Amino acid sequence: MEKLIVDRIDDLAGFEEIKNGWEKLYESDPNSNVYISWLWMYGCFSFPSSEWIVLGVKNADTSSYVAFLPLTSFNHGAFGIYPVRQIVYGGKPVSVYSGFLCSPDFEFNAIRELASYIQSNLKWELFHFNWIKDPRLGIFMHTFSHSKFIVRESKSLTALIITLPDNYQIYLSSYISKKIRHAIRVRTKHILENKNFILRYANAETINKDLDALCELWFNRWKHKNNMEWYRYILRIFFENDLLKLSVIWYGDTPVSALACTIDPVNRFYNSIITSYNPEYSKLGPGIVLFSESIKNAIELHYKYYDFTVGLDPYKRAFGPEQYETKNISIIRKNIKTFIVLGVAKRTKRILKKMKKPIWK
Repeated sequence: MEKLIVDRIDDLAGFEEIKNGWEKLYESDPNSNVYISWLWMYGCFSFPSSEWIVLGVKNADTSSYVAFLPLTSFNHGAFGIYPVRQIVYGGKPVSVYSGFLCSPDFEFNAIRELASYIQSNLKWELFHFNWIKDPRLGIFMHTFSHSKFIVRESKSLTALIITLPDNYQIYLSSYISKKIRHAIRVRTKHILENKNFILRYANAETINKDLDALCELWFNRWKHKNNMEWYRYILRIFFENDLLKLSVIWYGDTPVSALACTIDPVNRFYNSIITSYNPEYSKLGPGIVLFSESIKNAIELHYKYYDFTVGLDPYKRAFGPEQYETKNISIIRKNIKTFIVLGVAKRTKRILKKMKKPIWK
């Protein structure tokens, strides 16, 4: 049996050094996805954020990496009282899927090495992975001793993915309902044939304006400024590497709707990352136009899958995707400090909930 060694990478210079090894593993791993690509992680790690590390499993005989796992850590507690250290998947909250990057030839032993290292060499009390599509999750979980840890697994949000046909007309006739087909035709004609509207994909001359439009629309809807700045930073990196498809509908100088997708030539995935719209134009259905044109573009570029990521939103389901279950795992280290913090947090949440109830019925 090959001897495996776990390395710890915690600075950008070291992360840049492992780029070639990372990308080779990405090509060989059938479970890889954009959220564990080197470029996505570089965007997450080079943006000022939480503390991060990457665990790399190396074959001692060849000095080549056979697995990687990116992690982010932060403190967790109730009002800062008895904070405990929590570990989550690298790049959270902007990374969607969690998982491993691993050579199929080493996955069992390499993932067990990662789990053992996390147990013995990292300081933490809570460990969370959300939205996992990786079927190797069980290898990781079963390495944790039940005498020392509480290990919980639960179903999570459903991922929606279209397996694309070779022809857009086949998609229209076979994947979606007559009602949606009619809506696409009518909405697209109304917007694309109206000289006051412009639909364009971002290019070198428009990228700043188009990113501004996406950020403005998204922030006006969700008010998460830091997350939006993070997305903007990562999407700019993908654009500079020719891996971003950002489409925006404009009415004059007013942004109507925007959709940012990353493309993955290795796995032939076209990934819907973030979208938003101006509510004043919602009756025109700009979202259905952007997504239908985006799916059309993916088919024309010969991509195999269109990934809406997680969430059973009606607008996603209307485009005929298949459903894939994801899982969440949480692991709690059994010690007094952890149980005190979790108990305080639980009681505080219960008190705050009661305070919101009206006094008079």
